[in-house]
Amino acid sequence: MKKILFAMCFALFIMVGFSDDLFSAGINQAAGTGGFIGYVVDEFGDPVVGATVTVVGPENSSPAIRRCEVTDIDGLFIISGLPEGTYLFFIEFIGKKRVTGYVTIVAGQVTQFSDPIVMEDCGE
Repeated sequence: MKKILFAMCFALFIMVGFSDDLFSAGINQAAGTGGFIGYVVDEFGDPVVGATVTVVGPENSSPAIRRCEVTDIDGLFIISGLPEGTYLFFIEFIGKKRVTGYVTIVAGQVTQFSDPIVMEDCGE
């Protein structure tokens, strides 16, 4: 029992430390770049863990930049180091409808979505 409790506490410690590193990485932008941060939840408000968040853009640029991140245990994603511009983003997860939208990146800023991004089941 003690081994199980220790393993659970250790795993929680690792996840919390990893999440903090991700957040600070999103804040520290390279010169002339920005980023965005958001949470992905299901229709019940529970985090969608392991969803793939992809950004493509900025619009009218060649070649286009394509970056992917995966949501963490809290449904959090951070994509940083993007040049200014408007990007298409899409979020995918098995069994959920794809979510698409646009985000405008401003150099030196981290854009945060005011509300969690909701993914619905494919059957709805």
